[in-house]
Order: sequence, then structure tokens, then C-alpha cells
Amino acid sequence: MTLTTTHSEPAPARRGRGRPRRIDRKKILEAAAQMSADELSMPDLARRMGVSVAALYRYVGGRDQVLELLGRHAMATLELPAQDHAHWAEWMMGYARALRAALRRFPGRISHVHPGAPDTPTSLDHVETVLSVLTRAGFPDGEAMATFLLMVDVVFGFVHRELETAAEMRAGRDYHRLFYRALAERLAEELPVLRRLSFSELSPDEQFAETLRTALAGVAVRRGERVPACCRHPKQTPRKGAIKP
Repeated sequence: MTLTTTHSEPAPARRGRGRPRRIDRKKILEAAAQMSADELSMPDLARRMGVSVAALYRYVGGRDQVLELLGRHAMATLELPAQDHAHWAEWMMGYARALRAALRRFPGRISHVHPGAPDTPTSLDHVETVLSVLTRAGFPDGEAMATFLLMVDVVFGFVHRELETAAEMRAGRDYHRLFYRALAERLAEELPVLRRLSFSELSPDEQFAETLRTALAGVAVRRGERVPACCRHPKQTPRKGAIKP
């Protein structure tokens, strides 16, 4: 993951003439990006880079600042869909997918990622674009802002669950498999609806798409519009490769 510095960064610490630079803020963030939030601490980061903890503190204020800077970078990598003649709901689905992709590139918990943070000019531009798309589609200002915040909440909530699930699996707690094991221990005639639907489970991408369709269809209906084609519930078939008891 390639990181760029910003004009707001302090001047780098001086080094002796002729000595190769072993550390700077860019290198710190590149190293931190390879660690999960659970792994990331200043001592562990220093060991990973082969430098002292004191050297790290010459460039960053601590773990929270490292995560904050990584969060800013996650937002800077957000690629918005083209502003063509797509229906507003279709454009918003593209925006939500792009936001999810940017958040998934963040190495740890996303509590340090803030879309539209006032100290992140790129994020402010992104929010301006989203609100412009909605207001051009006839959304009153307040409704446009509420719809933007709704989509942010939907995406952040979904990605938070994805990251937490991945962390649990890395720790050896596969709740997915535990669920099927517990289901198999029940009598065959018990829990018929749960048993039937559990083997029609959607992939994460399909779950995300269905979540977006539901949220945006609700916005359209509230506005008195017909449900857009991109938000209609598709016919679904059981997913192949589901874990069976």
C-alpha cells in the first residue's frame, strides 16, 4: 500500500550528513499498514522496522496517530464512480462499493476512519460530490445529507462486522463453523426454517449488495418514487460451497 505525505506534516528530523535515512513518516505508515490493529503497538512497530521506540516518536505521536493517519490514507484511496447519467440510487450503490473497498484496505478497526473529516481535504471533496449528485436528483438539502449519512452508517456497519469476523477467524474462533456444528446437534425436525435458509447463505458481496438495495429502496419509497431497477430484489439461488454439518 503506497502512502503519500501531505503539506501538513512537520519537517522531518535532521540526520547526520551521509547517513542513510532508516525512518520517516512514510516508512512508518507503510510498516504499520502491514499490521493488524491488534498487533499494532509502538514497541512492535519499532521492532518491525528495526528502530527504537524513541525514534518513532520523533515522527508520530503514538499508536492512535498512526491509526488516524492510516485512516486518512484509506479515505484518500477512495475512487468515486463517474458522474454520468445514472440514476441517483445506482450512483450511490457505486459510491458505497467504493467506500467499502477503501475501508477494507485499512489494516485495523475502522474507528479511526472519518469520511469528510475537516482536516482531510480529499474527503471533503468526496462528500461534496455525493451531496451534489443527490441534490441534482431533486433531494432537498437536509434529505441529501441524511441519505449520505445513512449510506456511511450502512457501509461502516457492514465493514466493521467483516473485519471483526476476520479477526475472530485469525484468533481461531470460526463462529460460522460453530453454528453449523450446533445446528447438526439438534434433531432433524427441529428449527426447520433456520435449517433450510442456512444453506442458502449469500456470499459477503451478495449480502452487501442486498443491504444496499434494501436501504436505497427505502429512501426511494420515502421520496414517493418507484423502487429503482438497481434496488429490486433479484432471484437468488443457494450458494455453492456452503459449509455443511
